[in-house]
Amino acid sequence: MRVDRRPWSLLLLHPLAGLTLVSVSALACYGQAAPADPAVPLSMLTNDNSAQRLELTKEGSPDLKSLSTAYDNAAQRYLARHLYPDALKYFLLHYDACKRAFGESHPTSARALNHVGQVYFLQGQYLQAQSFFQRALKISELNGDANVTVILLNNVGVVGVQLGDFSAAQRAFEKAAAFYETQRPADPGLGLLLNNFAQLEEGVGNLDAAMAIAGRAASILEKRPPSQDLALSLTLIGKFRMRQGDFAGAEKAFERSRRCLQQTGDEETVVGAAALRQLAKLYAATRRQREAEPLFKHAIQIDERFTSPDLIQALKDYAAFLRATKRKHEAKELEAELHARSEKFLQDNPSGHVVDVRTLLREQRH
Repeated sequence: MRVDRRPWSLLLLHPLAGLTLVSVSALACYGQAAPADPAVPLSMLTNDNSAQRLELTKEGSPDLKSLSTAYDNAAQRYLARHLYPDALKYFLLHYDACKRAFGESHPTSARALNHVGQVYFLQGQYLQAQSFFQRALKISELNGDANVTVILLNNVGVVGVQLGDFSAAQRAFEKAAAFYETQRPADPGLGLLLNNFAQLEEGVGNLDAAMAIAGRAASILEKRPPSQDLALSLTLIGKFRMRQGDFAGAEKAFERSRRCLQQTGDEETVVGAAALRQLAKLYAATRRQREAEPLFKHAIQIDERFTSPDLIQALKDYAAFLRATKRKHEAKELEAELHARSEKFLQDNPSGHVVDVRTLLREQRH
């Protein structure tokens, strides 16, 4: 069975909606900044001494709950600026404070573990992300917290796909989908999950199943106000139709996706870039090169702006377009740039890099 090994950048982590601790939202993965609590200035937590002062109350005893909130606020601010190493540092400190304040098996600690896993995921460090998601899932299942468990199942499935563990990913997605379909059949979270599931089926060669699942996602999401989740469903449907040779049907789906993004004001997001790139590929395939090229370039600009993992694939698609239009010199230059970017990404995101919480804590206390 042929497996697609491309980056799965549009597989989306589920937001922990409605929870006290703000998590990396689906919108952050789409390319929009996650909101941060303004209660603690970022500058306050970039100073070693200020963090140390936060650890003590007037009586001189640790105020771990306040400290965990402060660390979380700082991490969210770094995350909103796409400063992932700094966000990771403070999310790890946040987890350590939660663990000491509430206990390792407390739901709050599970949510904190999910924060850490999401940042590792955004950095492309999937083994580390998998470890933290699985730890969070185990705690959530032990606590019988079904609402959080289903979200973590999605995240475990997503990282499983990235690591090529398709059987485990499928089991996680199916388990999460069963919960939604029996307990919350109209929940938009099911739509996000099905978008991920559709990409899994496409990647393992089940195009018909992928199309059916993306159609189910769209039918759920269409009952709610326009959203990026719906735009992604429509983009996937268009992509699958294009692969089946139905260019007219694909173009209709892409145009619907773009109208949806216009309605929500989300054209300049990673999902918007994906819609542009797929439409550009359709134009190129139907001999509308003049219409295709500006869309390829615009998609690349958006992906560069948000440091999107999809940028590598966007550059590959544009290089293929240049070669197809007999512009081999430009294609070679772009391929050289693509190689350099790929090497830099591997250097910036080594899969074996793990941050030690104890080292971070010692840094904060000196």
